[in-house]
Amino acid sequence: MSKQLDAEKKMLEAGRERYWRNYRKSQAAGMEANTPVGRRLLAESVTKLTRGIEEWKRQASKAPGIRHRALDYIEQLQPKVIAAITARSVIDSISHGKKLTRSAMTVARLLQDELLFTTLRKEEPDFWRLTQMNRQRAMKSGPQYHADFIKRAAKHSDIMFPKWPQRDSLAVGLVCVELMRQYTGIIEINQRRGFDGKTTTIVQATDEMLDWMKKSHSFSEVLNPVFMPTVDTPMDWDTVYSGGYHGVMWKPRPMVKTHDKRLLNELHGIEMPEVFEAINIVQRTGWTMNPFIYGTMKMAWEDGASLGDLPPAEDEPLPDKPEDIDTNKEARREYCRMAASIHKDNESNQSKRLQLVKALQLCEEYDGKTMGFPHQFDFRGRMYPMPYFLQPQGTSWAKSLLMFKNGAEMKTEDDVSWLAIAGANRWGHDKKTFVERIEWVHSNTEWIEDCAKDPLGYTQWTKADEPWEFLAFCDEWARFKRQGFGFMSALPCSQDGTCNGIQILSLARLDPIGAYATNCMPCDRPQDIYGIVADKVVQKVMQSTHEFAIGWQQLEINRSLVKRPVMTLPYGVTLFKVKQYLSDHLRVEVKKGMHNPFGDEIRRPTAWLGDIVWECIKETVSGAVEIMDWLKECVKISIENDTPLRWFTSDGFMVRQAYECLERYTVKTSIGQVIRQQRLRSETGELSMRRNLNGITANWTHSWDGCVNRSSIRTAHHNGVTEVGSVHDSLSTPAPHCGIMAASIREAAIEIFSDDPLERFRQGQQAMLPQGIDLPEPPQRGDLDINVLRDAPYFFS
Repeated sequence: MSKQLDAEKKMLEAGRERYWRNYRKSQAAGMEANTPVGRRLLAESVTKLTRGIEEWKRQASKAPGIRHRALDYIEQLQPKVIAAITARSVIDSISHGKKLTRSAMTVARLLQDELLFTTLRKEEPDFWRLTQMNRQRAMKSGPQYHADFIKRAAKHSDIMFPKWPQRDSLAVGLVCVELMRQYTGIIEINQRRGFDGKTTTIVQATDEMLDWMKKSHSFSEVLNPVFMPTVDTPMDWDTVYSGGYHGVMWKPRPMVKTHDKRLLNELHGIEMPEVFEAINIVQRTGWTMNPFIYGTMKMAWEDGASLGDLPPAEDEPLPDKPEDIDTNKEARREYCRMAASIHKDNESNQSKRLQLVKALQLCEEYDGKTMGFPHQFDFRGRMYPMPYFLQPQGTSWAKSLLMFKNGAEMKTEDDVSWLAIAGANRWGHDKKTFVERIEWVHSNTEWIEDCAKDPLGYTQWTKADEPWEFLAFCDEWARFKRQGFGFMSALPCSQDGTCNGIQILSLARLDPIGAYATNCMPCDRPQDIYGIVADKVVQKVMQSTHEFAIGWQQLEINRSLVKRPVMTLPYGVTLFKVKQYLSDHLRVEVKKGMHNPFGDEIRRPTAWLGDIVWECIKETVSGAVEIMDWLKECVKISIENDTPLRWFTSDGFMVRQAYECLERYTVKTSIGQVIRQQRLRSETGELSMRRNLNGITANWTHSWDGCVNRSSIRTAHHNGVTEVGSVHDSLSTPAPHCGIMAASIREAAIEIFSDDPLERFRQGQQAMLPQGIDLPEPPQRGDLDINVLRDAPYFFS
């Protein structure tokens, strides 16, 4: 326990968007609350920013005309305190790529809390003394918990303090962030225009800062994530408010991550032992760093080799400006379009590089230690690890850095087959039969072992769909081949659903067409719904005489092109998004060197093809579309009667969907010659028809894939599986336990969909509506025998 307390103390001190420190000494401002400035970057930023704030205050105080909106608030705190809080908050926000508005509002919230505590100490000394006996406990539980504790105590004592108006809060935050940009030089504030024409203002690191972070471990002390893996087994959840981190030195977090306090209170009063059991099984799984992958990845990164799917070490240069850019409107437009695309990619890669550095540093810190991952649910019941950067649901390269702490002994040929299937899946052969996958691995053992022996010399592994995860398999396979049976395999071998959203909708409706297309029925070969849609698109394109059809006929319209539009259909994808996905895909392929038959044009050709793809998707999964339409009808009736959506999954998890209308208004802030204009949104208390319509299909579907996930975990655990990794529609175990997990997933789905989740939803929602208001009957279920799932080999594979 002592080791875990030390770890949670470290998380507390290095938390993202946290700065508070014990109210003991004041270093410069003469206040009890201050923040550490020992870290080099933070100390330098505070010194420079303090001068900037002092200068801004002098100029703003003397400026003619209307007094600056932020000045009255900024004058209430010492400049060095403002500088310290701003610097820490903004630096944290860079590592997560926050928008300017969000970064500014975070700064304002922290400043307002600081002012509250200072005022209480000076103006309410009796109250302050009464709180001191509980002060140490509050501070040990985390800075935000400390703030909430004092606020609750003040409210209980009828001590009221007005909150800063939202417009004023944004003005204060924008001033502080902009001054940090001007006086420290470590951040930039840029506008990014997306392909839909919308502009987003973001705070990002300068090139100098990124370079310094790559070379310096000390910078990681500033940017450590709030949540890190535990060194002891996470606490079992026994209530919605108790579990996960041990919490002695950490602010308690609820089991369900949501801002909806009503949902938490309702869940707290519901008996759901099966839900607790599933999340606790996952939390008890111990993980450790994969030393082979860590060593290889660290060496590749330090050498600047962007192997596999690692982000490039350097930004892509902008294209040369046309000579006539000032006079040629078309040339200027085309250059701006190309430059915007490169800027977008570079910003994304900068974020990925920061994540990679953090993951590698965490690996070094946890070398030789067992890692535990406390989990939470979202409000739909999907399970997520709480730590950032290095965790079992991270990027493919991040997942490759982890392996189970406790493996399972390889005893039978079936165990070997499951390990081989995992390797073939990571290469990209997940659409082949099991026999073909196994044979492929055995026939390529020689070069697989070469990759494990010298991964930087034999780089064939980089051609895999999931390169670093495949390299982890190469090492596992090579070590098994050397040791033979008796080898303890700790590689996470996952089994994934086939377009799981459509699987869920097809099983809910017992639709044999959708079920067959998503491998819910017996078949000799895996069915590929993406390939089915792609074939239909090809047929329609070949029959068309449109000018864009000729260009598309020269290109390969395959499953990769349509995968994302098909996959996201159950999650509320629109025709507009389908066209955007196609545009993104074509742009990436052209960047890789593919000839573009449309010249430099991408938007119009992909928009034309998007209509065809949309039509083919609906033709292929008409049963799923029918459920989606019915759910939206239920939403319309419910919102018209001012009734939020609520439903229960079969294991007792309650989902509440109550999106409210948003009020939008604009705040304009001037700082010297810089003018920042930001749009704010706040909920009004009125249920939003549009937002609830857009969210229902995704939320309903996710609630049931979460239910299948939890039920599968429980069933497998009852049959002896102790090591489980969970990623929504993917469950991983050591290879010797894959057979048990495969059977457990099928039994769980059979039990869940033998019931009628559509009718369950209708009855539950009907009970909440006013008397006399009726929901339509759900779509009639088909004639699929749900028990055929037992004989569906590729349902999850």
